[in-house]
Amino acid sequence: MIRGGGLLVLGQEQDSHGGSFDANQSFMGEMTGVNIWDHAKKDQEIMRMSKSCLTGEGNVYQWRDFKAHVKDSVQIIKPSC
Repeated sequence: MIRGGGLLVLGQEQDSHGGSFDANQSFMGEMTGVNIWDHAKKDQEIMRMSKSCLTGEGNVYQWRDFKAHVKDSVQIIKPSC
């Protein structure tokens, strides 16, 4: 359960609520298709989704929601599929 009033931060460890970021603790790599649902997905569905570019959209957050709020040196690249 995620309580209201929180923050969801991808790719960066935060030392305080919404801040105190350290560049040495940032994610280096690629993310794509990050979606959040309000329920747990079954193992079989996760496996199927991992093998397809058309993975569905989360009903809480969708990949396009994250892309609209990128900051700093994040680069958005065109997906391969």
